[in-house]
Amino acid sequence: MPSTSEIEDPLINDGEMKEDKPVKQKWLWSLYTILTVMSLITLALTVTTLIILSTKLGEINYTVVNSPSLPSAYVIPENRITPVKGQLARGTCWIFATISLIESSLRKIAIENGSIRPNEYIALSEQAYGKLMLQLCNGTYEAVPDDIKTFCEDGGMGKGKTDDGEIEWVYYFRKYNSEFFYPNEVCPYTVRRGKGDWECDGVDLKNPTKHSPFNIQVNSLKSKYTPQSIKEMIYDTQGPVGWGHATLGRTYLYPCDSKSPFINNEDCMLHKYPCENGFCSKVSTLSFGYDGIFKLQGEPTNRGGHAMNIVGWNDDYLGVGFIIKNSWTLQSGHSMGYFMGNHSLFNEDQICPTYNSINKWIPMNYECFKTNQDSEMCPNITRTFVGIANHGATVLVCAGANSITETTKLRANDYGYEPCGNDEGRSYYYALEMTHETDGSSYKPYVEYPKGSDGYAIFHLLRWTQGNEANVERVQTNYTTWQFMERLFTPKDLSNFLNTEHCGYYFMSYDTFLEHDLRHPIGGHDTYVFSSVDIKFDHSKFNDKELFKNSTLEYQLPVFSGSLDFN
Repeated sequence: MPSTSEIEDPLINDGEMKEDKPVKQKWLWSLYTILTVMSLITLALTVTTLIILSTKLGEINYTVVNSPSLPSAYVIPENRITPVKGQLARGTCWIFATISLIESSLRKIAIENGSIRPNEYIALSEQAYGKLMLQLCNGTYEAVPDDIKTFCEDGGMGKGKTDDGEIEWVYYFRKYNSEFFYPNEVCPYTVRRGKGDWECDGVDLKNPTKHSPFNIQVNSLKSKYTPQSIKEMIYDTQGPVGWGHATLGRTYLYPCDSKSPFINNEDCMLHKYPCENGFCSKVSTLSFGYDGIFKLQGEPTNRGGHAMNIVGWNDDYLGVGFIIKNSWTLQSGHSMGYFMGNHSLFNEDQICPTYNSINKWIPMNYECFKTNQDSEMCPNITRTFVGIANHGATVLVCAGANSITETTKLRANDYGYEPCGNDEGRSYYYALEMTHETDGSSYKPYVEYPKGSDGYAIFHLLRWTQGNEANVERVQTNYTTWQFMERLFTPKDLSNFLNTEHCGYYFMSYDTFLEHDLRHPIGGHDTYVFSSVDIKFDHSKFNDKELFKNSTLEYQLPVFSGSLDFN
């Protein structure tokens, strides 16, 4: 290859050209014209490609590839479905997602061999699996095997905690974990962090008087990485897929003015983010509400990691996406049937009203309430949740424990309504105020979106104390979001309208799904991956049904006879 000084470049040498060389000058202009045209063509192709791919930050667009071999909507068969369980305050999502995979296979094989009835499943112990994994990794079960030492030094295991593990460990630990899967009754789940990771009510799982009735062998692990291949794997295996991924937050830009809870933070003090309203602060919220639908807004922000199970998809719903079995709580999300479009919203309200979602809160008419002092009349509407009548406006109270802590105060301020962080503010009843523009038929809340808003808003509320309804006050929040409102307030009568065992499923569009995976934080053995495990059982172990009798529970999917069916 010649040196750069030897490369002939007529454009570079043009400075030495003389006007008395017309032939060479004409050739030079021809070349210049050709290069200009080629540059314009390249630019046009680049712009077109960017438009097609739509890979601008936070705006990944996934086009569904309709395969003739796959239905547009699908969930795994009923004999592979087990109910959602709640991990609560502990970082055990990967344990719950792992046990869900094992329970799914166990239900199918136990029904087929007659160990349980078709409307039953065997609940396995997340607590036992987590404790045994800890013991295996800290050397108290046996000397830590060389081939898993690297895993044992990663995440929470390296610190003696169940936080931050991986679903795939069930495969990589397969030489040692065949009897780590106990019936739930042997070792029920403990919600406490720390020492709770190690508890098992005095049962010695290392030297048990009764061994696990299930000898489980993980034969193989299949992993996929694209929506289409994941769907094909779910359809081919007819089972759930384990998924480890980043959890992202939505981002809003609050103007640095008196209505912002963050006017005194670093973003505002240092004028870090110019915006339409002068300067703004970046505010990150969760990417989901209690309705169980993941969405992104603005610049995605990393909020940690999570593990769940994908149990199906629906390409005719909410912009197409996956149906996900979560482990946060039954009191969020919806049923699989709802996300499949198998039944009406009225039907869904009888099993999964998700009454803590702001989408279910009916606002109150101020003049009506001031005159009648009866929330059930203002407005006059009746809904039915879990077979129980729910009348009128939704009366709210400040969320959280009654005791005031510094955390309570901080959250109330950050979420946009500081009075929920003090005793006086928490003594009131609240309701969303009905917008003045409504004719009474749409029940819209009075929400102001300031000029330049990217989704943040000011919510207008009514508040009063019991017995003093005639003096109801109009108040308003600072800048906040719909998701923050769900953290600030909760329905006063929430305990009357709780979700059932069919709830806790979430929905994520493919666009949001790919955005989560694109921004997965790689640390230790973290990586976005979607795995199916092939599990075999020793059928002879099912003979002693007494060992799992008390962990055999009834579960079958709800069936509605019509759109207005209560049952």
